[in-house]
Amino acid sequence: MPNSLYGNEIRTEIVNGRTITEVFHTTSPEEPWYEYKVDNYSQQIDSIKQSKMPFSYHTKYPVWNYPYIHNAVQEFKKYIKNIFTDNGAVQSNEEYLQNCRYLINDTGEVFCYEIWTARSLFFIYTPAEILEIFDEISTYVFPTPVVKVPKDGVGYEILDMLF
Repeated sequence: MPNSLYGNEIRTEIVNGRTITEVFHTTSPEEPWYEYKVDNYSQQIDSIKQSKMPFSYHTKYPVWNYPYIHNAVQEFKKYIKNIFTDNGAVQSNEEYLQNCRYLINDTGEVFCYEIWTARSLFFIYTPAEILEIFDEISTYVFPTPVVKVPKDGVGYEILDMLF
């Protein structure tokens, strides 16, 4: 993430008591990006972080239960792309989708933490549709056990899905 920002604008929208936050970042006029978070998912992630340790705390790196996790990650990437291509407002999600940051709980549950895009999602989707995107991503479940080490597999990991 860049150290110096030329712009930093924040927009929030509230839908049914849930807040979507868009932060516009740019290191130069040619390289803007938009960061999105939804308050209830941020709160759930904070709660998990307070009650569990990241898997990498025990091993110093995530130890996924291969070969299943590699295939699951590839399927998850396709799943996310399909969610974004369901809207006909753009030719391709590759025009704007950059990154999806998510937490994998030890149960395999996914919590979408952040989405980064090259264009404002508010120009493509309604606030309710943006919430639906976060909700749909967060319905994905990875096969369990997620890790081999630690043996009991209690914890979480936050990962990035780059597009």
